Amino acid sequence: MTSSARPSTRADFVYIFHIGYMNTMTKQAVLTVKKLVALDPEMVRRIESFRFSERITESEAIRRLIELGLSRSASKAKFGTRPG
Repeated sequence: MTSSARPSTRADFVYIFHIGYMNTMTKQAVLTVKKLVALDPEMVRRIESFRFSERITESEAIRRLIELGLSRSASKAKFGTRPG
């Protein structure tokens, strides 16, 4: 089957889908710790806005926003100022 051809059978389709699924799972396999966090409606709205503007998943948006906050906090601590 060529790369531009459509799957000719259901088995071909399942195989192609499965390979794509496995490629995304290997990246996510490192993420083993889960946290349950309560958020107020305004924060949820802001996260959703960020998510849609970046065209990423909600989980990825939350990870990126946490990383941005931690980086900012670390840079402030490096210069002797308090976060906030």
